[in-house]
Amino acid sequence: VQVLMARLYHRNGNRSGDHISAIQAIHNALAAWQDEPRWHLLAAEIYLGRGHPDDLVDKEEAISHLEEAIRLDPKYPSPYLSLGKIYLEEGQPEKTIQVCEQASRLAADEPSTWHLLAQAHQHLGQLDQAASSAERAIALAPQETAYLVLRGEIALDAGDYQAAHSQALVAIENDPDNPGALLLMARALQELDQPEEALEVLEKAVQFVPQPLPLHLEKVRLLNRTQGAQAAYQSIQELNQRYPDEPRVLALMADILAKADEPGGAIRVAQRALRINGETTVLSAKEQGELHFT
Repeated sequence: VQVLMARLYHRNGNRSGDHISAIQAIHNALAAWQDEPRWHLLAAEIYLGRGHPDDLVDKEEAISHLEEAIRLDPKYPSPYLSLGKIYLEEGQPEKTIQVCEQASRLAADEPSTWHLLAQAHQHLGQLDQAASSAERAIALAPQETAYLVLRGEIALDAGDYQAAHSQALVAIENDPDNPGALLLMARALQELDQPEEALEVLEKAVQFVPQPLPLHLEKVRLLNRTQGAQAAYQSIQELNQRYPDEPRVLALMADILAKADEPGGAIRVAQRALRINGETTVLSAKEQGELHFT
């Protein structure tokens, strides 16, 4: 009964106190019966939250429950994948590879395992392994746009811009309004020295993409390349007015100011981005490192 209550509070609750009620219920269940691996998996899911602002997210607790679920049932792949996702989000791709390789041996036909492995290898710059894992994911789920986009991003990292462009075409054909696919196309066109066409793709994309910020940021980068620092700075200022406390906007602004030989402004903006990011953790470890370097 306590487990059912925890699941209902977590997956169907919409009141502010439902997340705490879910935690209490799963604690009650585990206090009575500690060696149930699926209950530990549910506990981890609850501690990772539902995306609500009032959720008490605790990744350390989630990791602890996932590790216990694996200890109790080492042949069940699901907790390995959840653990791999957390490690990747926390900037620990080596650990992601370790747990996902175990998951791949248990369920070789699960495409999300290979997708996670591809992302982790890409973070480490191991592009051959990343490409191989991404292609394995695509072979298992050819209609999954995220897998097609990732394969294109790996091709971009490897300097194979024509392959990235081809992958973007397939992804857009699969899902014409997908922001990741459109962004990949714009980046591929930019690297193929077609900045005007790239800008056109972004202009079209921002009109109907529900979360257009990544496209706006790429547009600023393109403006910097095609029209110079002044046009880029004007565009990033307008973006900063729309997203005043967005670390990604501030990070790009700091980069533009630094390259425009405005060190004082670049330092202030970079420090503000890092300060705000300390509260929200939007930027990756690499992006934070680049800000400190700036």
